[in-house]
Amino acid sequence: RHNLPDAVVDDFQVAGVSHIIAISGLHIAVLIGVLVAVTKPFLSRRAALPLILTVLGLYTIMVGASPSVMRAAIMGSIYLLAAGFTGRHIYAPAVLMAAAFVITLINPLLLWDVGFQLSFAAVMGLLLYAQPLMRWGRRHVPNGRFSPYIQSFIIDPIAVAVSIQILTTPLIIFYFGRWSLVSIPANLFTLPALPPTIILGGLGTLTHLAIPALGQLLGLLAWIPLTWMLSIARLFAAL
Repeated sequence: RHNLPDAVVDDFQVAGVSHIIAISGLHIAVLIGVLVAVTKPFLSRRAALPLILTVLGLYTIMVGASPSVMRAAIMGSIYLLAAGFTGRHIYAPAVLMAAAFVITLINPLLLWDVGFQLSFAAVMGLLLYAQPLMRWGRRHVPNGRFSPYIQSFIIDPIAVAVSIQILTTPLIIFYFGRWSLVSIPANLFTLPALPPTIILGGLGTLTHLAIPALGQLLGLLAWIPLTWMLSIARLFAAL
């Protein structure tokens, strides 16, 4: 992120999608989802835990262990441990509070860090409001052939974008004195491109260490969703 041109960073900020280029809960969630899916056919839930937690820890260190990444990694680890050893559904807000508690034990001054506050608010918004908004939106979609696609590709991304905005908007206005009026549609178009970017980019980086040609091919594939996100951010920032 530090090597991004100022114009690109400004486009993402003005369009209200700067969280896309801030490694945080969304990125960690995608990583955990991929690791769980990859290990599920070969290992039991408990047997896969050490491997998943090790990769999660290495990823956290590799990307710089910022407050948002630490919060997401600790939350993900607590969630995996609890779900893996109890086999029960976990009350996610309690996991988030546990992560915040651990992080602020390490550094209490992070309570006044803007990035920490925004990251915490974004995840809490997702936990509290995303599912209710999805259910409400799905109830208003007429039954038909395309209903599942409307729900998955329109209703759910809008619910996610709105739930993030609910608790982060007051902080953004307070700290930065501005709020993007196009942030919800901008998020709707950019968020679906994030998982393939993370997966292809991560695989490309790791593969390049052993097979450079294959790593470059995966990098070229990652260029497609990356270019899409850059174009959408530029388009909505121009509005």
